[in-house]
Amino acid sequence: MALKIDIQGMVWKYPEPYVVGHEQIRQYANAVKSYDATSHSLEAAKAAGHDALIAPPTFMSIFAVMIQRHFFQHNDVGFETLQIIQVDQKFKFHRPIKAGDELTGTLYVLTVDERFGADIVTTRNTLVDQHGELVMESFTTLMGHEGDNSISAGWDPKTGQVTRKPVVHDESANGAGNGEAAAQVDEPESIRAAD
Repeated sequence: MALKIDIQGMVWKYPEPYVVGHEQIRQYANAVKSYDATSHSLEAAKAAGHDALIAPPTFMSIFAVMIQRHFFQHNDVGFETLQIIQVDQKFKFHRPIKAGDELTGTLYVLTVDERFGADIVTTRNTLVDQHGELVMESFTTLMGHEGDNSISAGWDPKTGQVTRKPVVHDESANGAGNGEAAAQVDEPESIRAAD
């Protein structure tokens, strides 16, 4: 297990509150094409019973990424040698995030486990407002493993594309015949970056 198991039970509080503003909500809503009027118009939000603009549900991902990045920058958890993917995430909203919220974020490492050669960590993240009330919880599962990454992707700044690096295949395993390993190199395959 490359992941350090002593992080289980760790609690990491982000050092400063995240203040949610009206323009941040409007800009984010436009960026994700959320056209709900309560995210754009204070009058519409008030008509719906709110006292401020309401953020789209995914708005909290901005702060969540900041919390997670801060945690990994300040703690040696053993991830530096692992290939990591997020395998699950769940959200529980206790109320909508709204303009004027001053959110404090805390990350809790719930479990650290190893299964089938992969390290698995589950975290609980909370957002609490300036009044100490729980606004949202998220539960995230990350999986990491050491070893060959057969889909070695990289960013090519010249073309603006994500490219795959050449992968060498050993054809002797496929019965190349003469006992010598015959190597075949696939040319890089370009994948268009998401718009």
